[in-house]
Amino acid sequence: MAELADALDSKTGDARASNLPTDTQQTAQFIKNRKGRFLKRGLLCSFLLTAWLQISQSPACAQTRYDTQYIKPTTTGGLTAVSGLATVCPGAGLATTAASVTANVATLTFGSNPITAGFVAGRDVLVINFTGSDTYFNGSFTISTVTASTITYPLVHANNSASTTGGAIQKPTAASGCSPATASIFSDKDLTIPIAQPFADDGKGNVGFWGAPGIYYVAFSASGINPMPLNAVTLSVTPLVNGTLPLGAVTVTTLSASGQITSTVSTGTAPFVVASTTVIPNLNAQLHGGKSAPSGNIVGDTDSQTLSSKTISSPAFSGTATGTANFLPVTLLNSGTSASSSTFWRGDGTWAAPGASGVSEALLEGGSTVLGSQVGEFGNMAFLVNSHTLTRLLLSYIAPGNQANGCTTNMVVALWDSSAGSSVSTVTGANGVNFVDSGALSVSMTAGHRFDFKITTAEAGCGTIPNFQIVATYQ
Repeated sequence: MAELADALDSKTGDARASNLPTDTQQTAQFIKNRKGRFLKRGLLCSFLLTAWLQISQSPACAQTRYDTQYIKPTTTGGLTAVSGLATVCPGAGLATTAASVTANVATLTFGSNPITAGFVAGRDVLVINFTGSDTYFNGSFTISTVTASTITYPLVHANNSASTTGGAIQKPTAASGCSPATASIFSDKDLTIPIAQPFADDGKGNVGFWGAPGIYYVAFSASGINPMPLNAVTLSVTPLVNGTLPLGAVTVTTLSASGQITSTVSTGTAPFVVASTTVIPNLNAQLHGGKSAPSGNIVGDTDSQTLSSKTISSPAFSGTATGTANFLPVTLLNSGTSASSSTFWRGDGTWAAPGASGVSEALLEGGSTVLGSQVGEFGNMAFLVNSHTLTRLLLSYIAPGNQANGCTTNMVVALWDSSAGSSVSTVTGANGVNFVDSGALSVSMTAGHRFDFKITTAEAGCGTIPNFQIVATYQ
């Protein structure tokens, strides 16, 4: 204790410990003037007590409480509490937008009105937060003039303009607090009951308030102390018992974490909000649009992929039919009901057989029995107005006993286009059979032509000359 008291002898009046109430300087000065060791020790104990700063944190919120006590020495050598009015200014002060020096006069320009904020010519001002080569603007000065956007003060320096910005805090007097007294302070830990400034102490010099973590300037205006205290106070966040920091709403430029980031917000509220649409590499999400991601590759909207072992339920097809050949099963069209080789899919969503006016068949007969050794045209003549298609020729021998037998040359019978004098198609006879079928044909029959039959090659070398009949089927 004695060593600390001696240290006070050599450091009296030093007010650079910004977190201690400024009125302690008065106590220290009082100690310096009184060299009695007992008085030093007694006042030093009081000094240490009154310089105590209590900062406590709300257990549930990112708020911190600040408490301090203001005292002054008495003429009899003791200490007594000082009652007055406290004001709290934001750590940034009244923010500047520009600063310059011309003819040893500094001009600070603000984005808000310093007159409205309480700045008055002739009052002392604390200029703060200029950095780099502009720190010469910082310090304590006396205001020369105040306008709606500027203040001026004497500053011995070469003409220059600042490249950084700072702030200004008007110092308190016995009758007026600091300016701008716009810091948000509260009487409750939930920060719901604002404290109107200036506000009184509790009658015993005790001042306290709740606020968000940050830097504040706390001023106290009262008679009997000089200079008026203006203390920079940092309200910091203290970790909870479990080691976490309950920050509440935080605004930062860049956030980097080496561990997990955990959100406990309940379903119904987005855990985070993103404005950018830029792709986030390596963001592995289990849900996509509220749906669980498939175990295989995800099918894209526009990229070309080959699907394997996938079931498409209730498909909707759009665009052209390119690439859909053999893709649409019959069972997807009315479950395939009535679908067959003789039906077609109608626009009303049903399978139906073609009508009578659609596909029809007709017969052209060769007439009576013909001897296979006769060459030339024979049979009924047909005149076809429209074009048709020959689909089959059927040659039948008159049985029994009239089949071709032992023929070395079998007859060739043609459906004859008499108008064109040419064969449409032919069928060739055979030994020992009752019927010769040409099989399915598809040969055009010209519209407006006459048609009959013709033996183009006669039977020869037969043991029995066959008799036959022939029928042509056309559509």
